Amino acid sequence: MKQEDIFEQYSKNEQDEVYKERVKKELTSVDINNLKEKWKKEDKLKDNKTYVELSTSGISKVEVGRADIISPHIPGAKLDNDKPDLDLVLGDFAKALQEVGKIGTFGAKKYTEHGWLSVPNGKRRYSSAMWRHIFQYKEGQELDDESGFSHLSHAAWNALAVLELYLREQNEM
Repeated sequence: MKQEDIFEQYSKNEQDEVYKERVKKELTSVDINNLKEKWKKEDKLKDNKTYVELSTSGISKVEVGRADIISPHIPGAKLDNDKPDLDLVLGDFAKALQEVGKIGTFGAKKYTEHGWLSVPNGKRRYSSAMWRHIFQYKEGQELDDESGFSHLSHAAWNALAVLELYLREQNEM
């Protein structure tokens, strides 16, 4: 199958004429076997990951990440190239975030759910609490006497509370 045929098969449902011309130029100027290598050299493919997979039946696989070379109309396309990859935090810090969740649950049972949002001078007070927990940890006390959880978990919760209050305050301005 010729490159032009592959392009036509791929683009029959494509609405973006500018993008069609760009893909057509790529497919007609480079052998399909070398197209991924060409994009890789141009830094359009990073970390040896496959973002666009070509076959004789057209573009058969598109992975997340390269909005500059894929169309939003290709099945499987996801244009989140410039958006935060929350899995890098939520996935990679799963154990730590579960511990922070335990601190939030402990606090909600001790006081009230979401009550921390209404604490007067919350940023200053949670910042102070964060430092107290960090200093207790640095002095060799691993676990908080009252909760039985790590001082580091408490410090992380307090840091998140300060950050959340700060960000909410910024959005109100």
